Amino acid sequence: MARILVTTHPHEGHLNPTFSISHQLVQQGHEVIYLDHPLIKKLIAQQGFPSVPFRFLRPGDISLFWHKYRLEHSQGVEEMRNAILLFTSRLEVQARFIRQLIARHQPDLILNDVFHYGSALAAESVSLPWVDCWTAGVMHPQARPYLLPTSPAQVELLTQVFDRRWNEARRGLGLPEDAPGAFLRPSPWLQLYTSCEAIDPSLPDLGPSAICVGPCATNRQESAANAIPERWLDASMPLVYVSLGTFFSHRPDFIRRIVDAATGQPYRLLVSTPLAGKRGFTALPDNVLLYQRVAQTSLLPRCALFVTHGGNNSVQEAMQAGIPMLVVPIAGEQIYNAERVKWLGVGERANIDETDSHEFCSLIRAMLTKPDYRQAAEDIARKLARYDGPQIAAQLIQRLLQTGKPITRREGVSMSINRDAVLSDVLH
Repeated sequence: MARILVTTHPHEGHLNPTFSISHQLVQQGHEVIYLDHPLIKKLIAQQGFPSVPFRFLRPGDISLFWHKYRLEHSQGVEEMRNAILLFTSRLEVQARFIRQLIARHQPDLILNDVFHYGSALAAESVSLPWVDCWTAGVMHPQARPYLLPTSPAQVELLTQVFDRRWNEARRGLGLPEDAPGAFLRPSPWLQLYTSCEAIDPSLPDLGPSAICVGPCATNRQESAANAIPERWLDASMPLVYVSLGTFFSHRPDFIRRIVDAATGQPYRLLVSTPLAGKRGFTALPDNVLLYQRVAQTSLLPRCALFVTHGGNNSVQEAMQAGIPMLVVPIAGEQIYNAERVKWLGVGERANIDETDSHEFCSLIRAMLTKPDYRQAAEDIARKLARYDGPQIAAQLIQRLLQTGKPITRREGVSMSINRDAVLSDVLH
């Protein structure tokens, strides 16, 4: 069968959906190898995939660390600008390195994190098919009723920054300059969106090669986590789970407020945070536990409420489990996802910096006693049960490998493809 190289940014949120797809590809008989990185090498090994070494870092790579630091400590327009600067730093160097990997390992296709632009440039420069995987929320300017926190003028300035750096790399690689707006112009071969109309009904058509396969959170092995005492999973008292994901998770002020909000309340609070066991977080109320890490997808079905930063993976995993959410967005797609959660009726939004412990207490108690959130969340879960994102994604990749032609939908066919679809009826 085929050899597939998977390339992503070195971050768990970008990796996890590709793991689900990759396991399905292996079941079909394909060989899957990952581009590793010191930050994700262990995660890749835990899934059982072979990997190829990341390139040696050089003095010029200091910009990567600087933009990553700035990204972790910024919000709004500045956060989006820092993300673009990070995604396009050392772009030509990255592309040349990926091109060397292609020559050495001879993959038949690259499955690529859509924001890992070096792989797209490398694949294009050697005429190798690549599939872009959109693991982040699709913050499209035309999506309604969810509003982006940027004005059209700000978006234009950000796209100009990207286009300038993108075309500098293209010229260095001997590729023709691209037209403006390349930031939202993914692979012409196939774009996999880990979303669907059941949870994102306002997206416009994103092009004939764009296909929404639904969440990709199954098939993968969850990372080692703390064992939760069984008494904490007893349904006689509601369990509220709190996590800010793996990138923006160091928020001690928020953790203190959310712990204070639970003190003496008739629910249990379980918090996943790197602050667990650290100074200031050892003396806790009897109904509060802090862990460094939990098995989130296994835990969510046992919860009554999920307090989340609104990362795309976390939101989708909660929706699949039918769990209401209180979203406290920090940056980027999280703001978009928070508005979407509220609009769908499956949760509420709060300000992570301005909501005090008393307000958190009132919000959580109100959401635990109002059945409307749970009913809406369970309705979404029933709709998502019709989707099998990893399986559909693997079938589409298999079709691309067999035909050697871009995947395109027939005119008038929905972007969302569920497990009931017959691919020959919906694709050219």
